[in-house]
Amino acid sequence: MSETQTAKIKWHPVVAEPHTVTEEDVDAGIFIDIGETVFLVNDCPDEEGDYLLTVNSQSSRYVAEDHFDAELAMFESFDWDEITAWAEFPEPFNLDEAEAKK
Repeated sequence: MSETQTAKIKWHPVVAEPHTVTEEDVDAGIFIDIGETVFLVNDCPDEEGDYLLTVNSQSSRYVAEDHFDAELAMFESFDWDEITAWAEFPEPFNLDEAEAKK
Protein backbone atom coordinates (compact mmCIF):
# COMPACT_ATOMS: atom_id res chain seq x y z
CA MET A 1 0.00 0.00 0.00
CA SER A 2 1.38 3.41 -0.91
CA GLU A 3 1.20 6.45 1.31
CA THR A 4 -0.05 9.78 0.09
CA GLN A 5 1.43 13.19 0.73
CA THR A 6 -0.86 16.04 1.63
CA ALA A 7 -0.28 19.42 0.01
CA LYS A 8 -1.10 22.45 2.11
CA ILE A 9 -2.32 25.52 0.29
CA LYS A 10 -2.57 28.86 2.07
CA TRP A 11 -5.17 31.05 0.39
CA HIS A 12 -4.90 34.84 0.64
CA PRO A 13 -8.38 36.43 0.42
CA VAL A 14 -8.60 39.43 -1.90
CA VAL A 15 -10.63 42.54 -1.25
CA ALA A 16 -10.57 44.79 -4.34
CA GLU A 17 -11.95 48.29 -3.93
CA PRO A 18 -12.65 50.33 -7.08
CA HIS A 19 -10.80 53.64 -7.25
CA THR A 20 -11.03 56.41 -9.85
CA VAL A 21 -7.58 57.77 -10.68
CA THR A 22 -7.22 61.40 -9.61
CA GLU A 23 -4.86 64.15 -10.70
CA GLU A 24 -3.03 63.68 -7.39
CA ASP A 25 -2.49 59.97 -8.21
CA VAL A 26 -0.97 60.91 -11.57
CA ASP A 27 1.18 63.68 -10.05
CA ALA A 28 2.49 61.17 -7.50
CA GLY A 29 3.41 58.77 -10.32
CA ILE A 30 1.08 56.05 -9.06
CA PHE A 31 -1.17 55.87 -12.15
CA ILE A 32 -1.16 57.34 -15.65
CA ASP A 33 -4.73 58.07 -16.76
CA ILE A 34 -6.95 60.47 -14.80
CA GLY A 35 -10.50 59.12 -14.53
CA GLU A 36 -9.52 55.48 -15.14
CA THR A 37 -11.09 52.98 -12.75
CA VAL A 38 -8.52 50.76 -11.03
CA PHE A 39 -8.76 48.35 -8.12
CA LEU A 40 -6.91 48.86 -4.86
CA VAL A 41 -6.16 45.48 -3.29
CA ASN A 42 -5.63 44.58 0.36
CA ASP A 43 -3.13 41.78 -0.28
CA CYS A 44 -1.18 40.80 -3.40
CA PRO A 45 1.90 38.63 -3.93
CA ASP A 46 5.30 40.17 -3.15
CA GLU A 47 7.13 38.40 -5.97
CA GLU A 48 6.60 37.93 -9.69
CA GLY A 49 5.63 34.40 -10.67
CA ASP A 50 2.84 31.91 -11.27
CA TYR A 51 0.08 31.55 -8.70
CA LEU A 52 -3.19 29.72 -8.10
CA LEU A 53 -6.30 31.89 -8.14
CA THR A 54 -9.87 31.39 -7.05
CA VAL A 55 -11.82 33.19 -9.75
CA ASN A 56 -15.47 34.23 -9.83
CA SER A 57 -17.33 34.25 -13.11
CA GLN A 58 -21.02 34.98 -13.64
CA SER A 59 -21.86 31.28 -13.55
CA SER A 60 -19.26 29.66 -11.29
CA ARG A 61 -16.21 29.86 -9.08
CA TYR A 62 -13.10 27.92 -10.09
CA VAL A 63 -9.34 27.59 -9.57
CA ALA A 64 -7.03 28.90 -12.28
CA GLU A 65 -3.32 29.53 -12.75
CA ASP A 66 -2.00 32.93 -13.79
CA HIS A 67 1.23 34.90 -13.90
CA PHE A 68 1.65 37.87 -11.54
CA ASP A 69 3.58 40.92 -12.77
CA ALA A 70 5.09 42.42 -9.61
CA GLU A 71 6.02 45.72 -11.29
CA LEU A 72 2.42 46.36 -12.40
CA ALA A 73 0.87 44.53 -9.40
CA MET A 74 -1.46 42.71 -11.79
CA PHE A 75 -2.20 39.21 -13.01
CA GLU A 76 -1.98 38.70 -16.78
CA SER A 77 -5.37 37.09 -17.44
CA PHE A 78 -7.66 38.24 -14.63
CA ASP A 79 -8.63 41.58 -13.13
CA TRP A 80 -8.58 42.00 -9.35
CA ASP A 81 -12.40 42.27 -9.21
CA GLU A 82 -12.62 38.69 -10.60
CA ILE A 83 -10.24 37.18 -8.03
CA THR A 84 -11.51 35.95 -4.65
CA ALA A 85 -8.15 34.66 -3.39
CA TRP A 86 -4.63 33.76 -4.51
CA ALA A 87 -2.14 31.13 -3.30
CA GLU A 88 1.39 29.97 -3.94
CA PHE A 89 1.71 26.54 -5.52
CA PRO A 90 2.23 23.70 -3.04
CA GLU A 91 5.47 21.76 -3.08
CA PRO A 92 5.45 18.98 -5.69
CA PHE A 93 5.12 15.33 -4.68
CA ASN A 94 8.40 14.11 -3.21
CA LEU A 95 9.12 10.74 -4.79
CA ASP A 96 12.32 10.25 -2.74
CA GLU A 97 10.37 10.71 0.50
CA ALA A 98 7.70 8.26 -0.64
CA GLU A 99 10.34 5.67 -1.59
CA ALA A 100 12.11 6.07 1.78
CA LYS A 101 8.87 5.24 3.63
CA LYS A 102 8.55 1.86 1.88
